[in-house]
Formats: sequence, structure tokens, C-alpha cells
Amino acid sequence: MANIVLVHGAWHGAWCWSKLLPLLVAQGHQVAVPDLPGHGEEKTPITRVSMKKYVRRIVEEVERFDGKVVLIGHSMGGLVISQVAEQIPERIDQLIFVTALLLQNGDSLLARMQHEEGQALAVATEDGAGLIVPDEVFDQVFYSDCSDEDRAWAKPQLVTQAALPFTTPVAISDNAFGSVPRAYIYCDLDSVIPIEEQTEMVAATPCEQVAHIAAGHMAMISEPEALASAIQGIVPV
Repeated sequence: MANIVLVHGAWHGAWCWSKLLPLLVAQGHQVAVPDLPGHGEEKTPITRVSMKKYVRRIVEEVERFDGKVVLIGHSMGGLVISQVAEQIPERIDQLIFVTALLLQNGDSLLARMQHEEGQALAVATEDGAGLIVPDEVFDQVFYSDCSDEDRAWAKPQLVTQAALPFTTPVAISDNAFGSVPRAYIYCDLDSVIPIEEQTEMVAATPCEQVAHIAAGHMAMISEPEALASAIQGIVPV
């Protein structure tokens, strides 16, 4: 069984994994579920949140384990796990991207968003330091296949997302990040990162293993059993 660290995406916190966590534990894995700085119970002000601090937080979590770790990143968490693998590749057994951003060296989340058409996913705060998800985007895009009960539970827990990590270019290399095995779990019904974009990213940065689940962006909430099964089929035994 594996040592696993779950890395959440933008606006969210460790709480979003609460349905998936017991399923992975029941499979026999040791699982850590940290909040990134400025998310969930971690109260770093958004003006002090950076990609560097995100990465440092996950490196600290990895170092709590004896032996190698599987990093599972969701959405923006894909950027974080890529940078962690670049920093400590010798400690990472595998990277698993769950409908996550799998960008190339020098690219950034903001640059990718600017090249996409369609409804804006977020609006900036007055000072420009943060980003907020409008209610209609939350309901119709992020939580499109979630129940009303799950939406009511999740919405009050969202935080204002720091803008700086969105503008930080990815810095990865073939020697470090490229040496760590990668897997991708496609969420075929995702409206945040549509399946076409997921496929495009994997084509540019191939993964040794892939899986598909019929779920929207928040698969760990809407389809936790399917996601747990996909992860179990991928993680090293």
C-alpha cells in the first residue's frame, strides 16, 4: 500500500477530500490531507500566499513519511505537485493528476486561462490580490454534477483565492520532474477543465497511466467511489 498526500485545488481546502479519504484509508493507504497556505484552516493572508509557500507546505508533508510518497493533485493542485516533484524527485513515487493542470515549463495558470474562451471562472477582488468564484459559476461549472446538499456544504468553505500563484510560471525539468512516473485521471464531464483540455495537456506531457471517470470537476465529492477505484488501479502496490 502507498503513502499518499492529497493536494487540493484553488479556493478549496483539505475538507474537499472528506468523502474520498476514508475510502483510501480502507484500501490500506496512509493518507495525509493538508491545507495549503491561505486555505481551509490555514489562515495565511492572501497577500502573503505564493506558489513557493504552497510547495514548501507539501514538501513538509512528504518529509513526515518514511519512504516515498504518491502525490495526488486536483485542479490547481497539479501545479503544486509538479513543483514538489521538481524539488524532491527522490521522495516521490508517483504523481497522479485528477482533472488537474499539467503544464509545461514556463507556462502559468493565468496564461492558460487567457488563451481559453468562454465564461470567466473567477472575478478579481478590488485590490487585485484575490479571486472569487461567482455563485453561478460555482453551481453550474465547478459543482455541476454535485447534489444541492453538497453545494450547500461546500460553498461556505470556499476562500478567496490568492492571485499570485496563478501568475507564477511553472519551473520544471526533465531531470527532476520528468524522472517521476505520472498518471492522469480524466474527469469526462468536467466543465472547468473540459476533457479536450485535459487530453491536450496529457498529449503535451505524456503520462504512463491514465483512467477515465464519468464525473465533473469535483469528482472527490460527486463520485468518490469511482475516484477511489481509479486511484487504487494506479497507485504502486
